[in-house]
Order: sequence, then C-alpha cells, then structure tokens
Amino acid sequence: MHVNYQRQPLNLLADETCWQVLAPPLRALSVVPDTQEPLTLHSIWPGMADWKAVSAWAQSGADLGKAIETAANRPSFGLKYGRESVEAGDIALNMFVDLGQPDERLLLPTFPYLESVRRMVLWTVAETYRLAEAGEAEAGLILLLDELMVLRKLADREFQEEKQTAIHLINEGLEVFRGVMYRYLDDLSPAFLKQLAYIEIGSLRPDRVSLFMPENDRLLCEALLANAFDPSLGTPDMNEFAAVFTDVQTANRPLQRFGARNRWEALRQQHESLETSKERLHLIFDDWWRRWRSDDMTPMGSLILDQQSQFELLNVGRFATIDAVIHDMKDLFDARARLLVEVNATAAAAGIAGYRQDRGVYPKEMRIAFGISLDKSFVVDEYALIADDYRPWFVYRYISKRRELDVGKTRVWLEPGTGLLYSAGRDGMDGLGKLHVDEQGRGDLIIWPPPLELVREQHGTDAKD
Repeated sequence: MHVNYQRQPLNLLADETCWQVLAPPLRALSVVPDTQEPLTLHSIWPGMADWKAVSAWAQSGADLGKAIETAANRPSFGLKYGRESVEAGDIALNMFVDLGQPDERLLLPTFPYLESVRRMVLWTVAETYRLAEAGEAEAGLILLLDELMVLRKLADREFQEEKQTAIHLINEGLEVFRGVMYRYLDDLSPAFLKQLAYIEIGSLRPDRVSLFMPENDRLLCEALLANAFDPSLGTPDMNEFAAVFTDVQTANRPLQRFGARNRWEALRQQHESLETSKERLHLIFDDWWRRWRSDDMTPMGSLILDQQSQFELLNVGRFATIDAVIHDMKDLFDARARLLVEVNATAAAAGIAGYRQDRGVYPKEMRIAFGISLDKSFVVDEYALIADDYRPWFVYRYISKRRELDVGKTRVWLEPGTGLLYSAGRDGMDGLGKLHVDEQGRGDLIIWPPPLELVREQHGTDAKD
C-alpha cells in the first residue's frame, strides 16, 4: 500500500510554487566555500576570518536572490513528494523527498532537499551582510525577510521533520535579523524600521490555526500498519509484520537487520490488533491537535496542556509499530513557542530601534514608543508566567548606569543610554537581564541589543560557551 500524502492545494499550478523558482538557482549555486570553522548562520559576519571568500560566494549567486524575492510571494512551497515527482538531475543533486522506490516496500521518508534549503539560508545571511557592508543594509534585510517568508511556507509542509527544520531556521534567522539591524542601525531609516515593526515581521507569526500539524506522519503510520497486518483477521501478518518494521528500523542501518528481525518477530506475539492500533494512533493525533490549538490563558486550554499527552502514555510494547514511526512532538511544540517569542521579539526590537533612529535616544520606558514606532500587540512575552489571567510584556530597561551582561562565558558591558529589551526565557522568571540564556536554559533571552553583536563589538570574536 502506498500513501496519498498531503500536498499543495489541488487548484495550485506547479509554476505558482516557491520550489519552481528556487530550484534552478539552487542547482547552479556553487558549493559553500571552505572556511576555518564550519559555516553556520551565526558564524557568518564581516569580521570572520574567511569573510572575503564567503562574500565572493554570496556575490556569485545573484540569481538566487531574485528567486527568493519571487518565491516569497508564492502561496505554497510546492515540492512534490517522491523520486518520481522530480527530474533525474535533481535526484543526483539530492533535491527531492525520498519515499523509496514506487514498486518496493514503503519506508520512512527522508528529506535530502533540506540540505539545499540550508545552503540557501547560509547564502542569504552572507548576501545580507555583503549588501549591508556595501551601504545597502535595507536591501539586505528585505532579502533576509523574503527568505524567512519562504521558510514560513516550508513550515506548512506536512511532515514533522520538514516543519521542525523550517521553524528552527526561522528562529535562527530572526536572531540574525536583529543582529544586522543593530550593526547597521545608522543606515536604517525610521520609516523602514516602523514598517518592519508594524507589518513585515508580524506576517511570520503563527497562530493556533494557521500553522497546522504534520498530518503526513499519521498517514504514513496508517499505511505501514495496513501493510503489516492481515486485513481479514486484523492481527499481525505472519510474514509481513516483521519484514515491514525491520525495513523501517534498519533503513539506514543494514548491519542491524538480523537483530531487528528477531525483535519484531517477538513483538508480533504481543502487539495489539490493527483496529486497536489505528484507534490509538488517532487518539494520539487528536490529543496533539487539541494541544496545538489550546490557549493556556483559558481554563480549558490550561487543563489540556497540563495533562500527560497520549503519546507519553503509549505502551511501547503493545504499540511498538506506532512508536517506531511516530516521534514525540514536544520539540515541535517547543519550536513553535520559540517562534512566537522570536517574531514578537524582532518586531519589538525594530520598534525600539525605530524610536532611537527617529528621536536620537532610546525611550525611557517602552510604552513611550507605542503608536510612534512600536506596535503594542508585539510586546507580549509568550515565555513569561501568567499572573492574574494576564501575560506580561517583554521587560524593557533603560540603562542609566554602566552594567555587565554575561553571554556564555563572555562578559560584555551595557553603556548608559542603552535600551535593554529581553524575554523572561523558558523558566518564565525575570532574571533582571544579567545573563543571556545559556545551554542549561538559565537566564533571560536578551533581545536588544543582540548579545552576539555585543560580543563581536567588544571582543572582536564570537561568544564562548
């Protein structure tokens, strides 16, 4: 049995998708240059050791910039699923979604094309800085914003891995966006920053109904169950059960096939029926749907979110097939929560920066900027603890006396007259903006000034962990 995966809307033509315009320049884009340190979104900046090579690489990909601008206005990402949906050349370039061969047993999908997406992201950051260094900071930020809009469409794809990768890249991209705003602030007009704060950045914000659950993972699991069970008896098939899920477990680990086959032969004896397994699968996804749409500001939403999820309650022996295919979506929920914070944070930072550019100084209080350069709807801190049925705003402090800020093991200083904006972070507690959130989750999420830019500005290098 093969799967009719969720795809773009049926009335959408292939030439109306992001992928249709992105694929040609991505095929032509040269390989990422060799650098002393592996290139990441946060390692690219004009002060890096290999900036000359990275800048030249960015300049060579002008066609990709035009394609990103066009793709940002397309309604859907649009890459079809399966080897049979792309040209042979794209398979050689790993620009496809691999569902296995159509005439072979169904496997867990892999997403080689995401490496091309990551390369596009690296190019965009490099080109953004190259443009900014050439005195075109606003053009660079527009390019970066267009790329984030493309990633937002990628986040609407129907597999968990695709969705989670896209959201992670948007979150990192928004951090870079704030860094570029800060470094080239004197080249940005108040009107441009206000447009970012009020309209452009907010278009990335997901609400509880506009960013959907990864439904294809459920369809895949249903198809694998159908292949592995006897349809007349509803019990694990004597031959197919172990064969199907051995292939699932060892798709990229062929040396483990013998042990895996023995494991699935043993699990066949204790596994629940097809009907019960499908009911459990639907229960898990129904529970995730309720959680995805629940608002912890409401009594019902809070009650739903405080309970253990149906996935956490899953018996991994009786429902081993589900456990082999479906992964806990906690990380996806966390990524979406971070996206809400990052979008609000970047819009609020643009508003604070816009006030500074318009008035020459940072506001003494955040509310002073409301209606001038800052939209009040973007200052809500989704991480802050709810108090009295109210979710607090980001914390804003006008620095009147020089004070320290720790970024990892690196200490930087905030000068008098600086406007400090931060989120309470995952613990929901206000740490007074003394420590930028570390690997253990301690500290506050410093939004403005961007911590990495302060480290580069004051130490000429990136922060130490």
